[in-house]
Amino acid sequence: MSARQQLTEKFVALEEQKAEIKKQLSDIQVQIDETEEQLINCMQNEELESFKDERFGTIFLRNSCHAKIQDSFEAFNWLRKNGYGDVIKEVIPPSTLSAIMREIPDEVPGVHRYEFIQVCRRRKS
Repeated sequence: MSARQQLTEKFVALEEQKAEIKKQLSDIQVQIDETEEQLINCMQNEELESFKDERFGTIFLRNSCHAKIQDSFEAFNWLRKNGYGDVIKEVIPPSTLSAIMREIPDEVPGVHRYEFIQVCRRRKS
């Protein structure tokens, strides 16, 4: 077998292995998402925001907010009128916009806002 054939075989095998690992990761992510949702519901039913576990450390819920500009004109006008004009750049970093949206309880024109709850873990030290 020539070097080219060997390299082609190896390349294709690695691509196939990579595709299989990506599928496995995708399947695992689905399981993580489902389990996280169940754990959130369980903790909320028990009215727990956090708990300590001997083996896993502290498990806690964190409210997160992420935001994305959908209509720059409307969003920038609103931000300027409400004292946030200094954050307007050619591009507003997503983390900056999300931080602002955590402070604002109202809808902002031109900004899509979505909130979610995450399960987080602080490793046992």
